[in-house]
Amino acid sequence: MSTPDRQSPARNTAATLGFGTLIVIAMIVVIFGRVNLTPLTDEVASMRTSIESLEQEVVSLRKENKELQGAIADLAERSPP
Repeated sequence: MSTPDRQSPARNTAATLGFGTLIVIAMIVVIFGRVNLTPLTDEVASMRTSIESLEQEVVSLRKENKELQGAIADLAERSPP
């Protein structure tokens, strides 16, 4: 009778990591890999302020554009053909 060939422990050297092990590794990276985020946080806050200012300017320009379009329409109606 022939027996199926089994790999010897020396040949089967592939390492496998379980899901729990990967979570532990990720937690270690997060805990010890922290960098100083203060400059980044300050930059994001500054960018948000700039974006809010730009949004207000866009609203103002849209309002002015509508007023100008209305004035042009009025002039077009008043001018002779």
